[in-house]
Amino acid sequence: GAGDDGSCSGLLGADQLEFRGRQVSWQIENAGSAPATIDSISISWSQANRQLKRIDLDRQVIFRGSRHAPSTTVDDEWKKPARHRRLGPGERKTLRFTFGDVAGRNLIAYAIRVETDRGTCALFDPSGLGGSNNGPERDTFFPHQVGADLLHQQGIDGSGVTIALIDTGLWKGAAGLAANATGDERILVHYDAIEDRVEGTNAKDRNGHGTHVWSIALSSLRSPEGNFNGIAPMADIVSVKAFDEFGQGTYLSVLRGLQFVVDHMAAYGIRVLNLSFSAPPQSFYWDDPINQAVMAAWHAGLVVVTSAGNTGPQPMSIGVPGNVPYVITVGAVTDRFTPLDAADDVLSIYSAAGPTAEAFVKPDLLAYGGHMLGIVARNDHLAREHPEYHDGFTFFVMSGTSQAAGLVSGVAALLLQQEPWLTPDEVKCRLTASADPAVDGDGNLAYTPYQQGNGLIDAAGALASTASGCANLGLDLAQELAGTAHFVGPVRYDDAVGEFFLEGGDYPWDGTLVQEFNPDPDRNPWLDRNPWLDRNPWLDRNPWLDSEPFAADRNPWLDRNPWLDRNPWLDRDPGLDAAAINLWVEED
Repeated sequence: GAGDDGSCSGLLGADQLEFRGRQVSWQIENAGSAPATIDSISISWSQANRQLKRIDLDRQVIFRGSRHAPSTTVDDEWKKPARHRRLGPGERKTLRFTFGDVAGRNLIAYAIRVETDRGTCALFDPSGLGGSNNGPERDTFFPHQVGADLLHQQGIDGSGVTIALIDTGLWKGAAGLAANATGDERILVHYDAIEDRVEGTNAKDRNGHGTHVWSIALSSLRSPEGNFNGIAPMADIVSVKAFDEFGQGTYLSVLRGLQFVVDHMAAYGIRVLNLSFSAPPQSFYWDDPINQAVMAAWHAGLVVVTSAGNTGPQPMSIGVPGNVPYVITVGAVTDRFTPLDAADDVLSIYSAAGPTAEAFVKPDLLAYGGHMLGIVARNDHLAREHPEYHDGFTFFVMSGTSQAAGLVSGVAALLLQQEPWLTPDEVKCRLTASADPAVDGDGNLAYTPYQQGNGLIDAAGALASTASGCANLGLDLAQELAGTAHFVGPVRYDDAVGEFFLEGGDYPWDGTLVQEFNPDPDRNPWLDRNPWLDRNPWLDRNPWLDSEPFAADRNPWLDRNPWLDRNPWLDRDPGLDAAAINLWVEED
């Protein structure tokens, strides 16, 4: 109920308002175990909105009249009987206020209080949160950790680049997402691939995963020091919902989403596609329907960034679509709660590892993914399941390769703002060539290439790089899509000793994860690159000792075919096969 200090409980109110023309919407939820009927609504608003004309609860008009700014309380003159103002236990409904003129978008101008016959209430009062409805301003640190803050100071902020994300949707009203760094609207479209329809103002993210990844890629919120919370705060948004409230989806919804993005690339200026989800491989990469669509997206000109998956640290744990050799597959690093000290940063234990079943080295890159601070509504599924990770306002802590992929997608947008003519292969080349592999105190790799790929992403280094011709060498995407040739990579396996290695015998790995290593105490183990005696092995050649992929009629595993020489997709419809957002992992 209502506290003596004016606080509220029993009803949950969204942290944000949503705006459309003359309308302002606010979502409320009955958190009690019994039905509750609204018996008063108090609201204050800006004079510029003019009169309050109408209040709807979902699609029912509950008040119609003319109340003058700047405030009013409606506790009688109800348009409909009480049953139309009732919320069942756990039921969510949306209050929609219609004004005489276009509704201003300054959250500070609004305060709303709803009370029920049960003595419960919900309160929206941004002025009570120190002038910000997001609660205290927070520093996310990761833009600084990868050097993106330096680029922001130079005006490199993702302007003119659109990122598409296929996930659980987007909290469209969230400050920091709905508008870019200059306050302009930037959500170009929201497509629901589950229902196969473009959604309007009712678009929601009931899970929270998609919103969290979006906020890492491009949040325009700022820290107390004025630094941006996200990597590309001026980038535009195309949101595709393919996973439900519980993070579950199907191949069909993902394929619809991929087709929508490719079909609307030109219309919305989409350059980067983030795929922070995973499915277990059931075939070689070239036979999988999602992977075929992902390769077509890359061929169409989209920079596709995928998560490695949270199924590590075992070898060959990369999921679909991260096992596609062409795309940028991202694993995760944790700073172990010391964001200003990189010396103790380590590979996250859940980060999936390569090689792929087709003998390619994966992941391609690492990025920060441990205990990432991002935006999630407190009513979303993840926040309800893990309330200890939500700050009660807007921010939520989540770990995973999904978050790492979001970070890399943001960096790709910064690079494409600076050099919009780059192809997907060229973007991959710049990002991988500038990455910083972890090395120990003797200058040797701290992790194998099958765990860290080319190393930790360096945003400033990527934009300073002039590397070219260093990604996807020896591969032919046109032949892949035509089905006339497929490829396998340079990794081999020695049954006698139980180790993976690259052709030529280098970089052996028995599959164990060594998280603790002994870096040189006087330097950053991720920055003093390169462990290859000051030469960059990725420039102008295949990174793995000049060995190139070869035609798939050679089996790199010595006739050990995990799918028994059959295509599991034949004679069945893959549409209902499951895909899901990456597994929840505890913060690291």
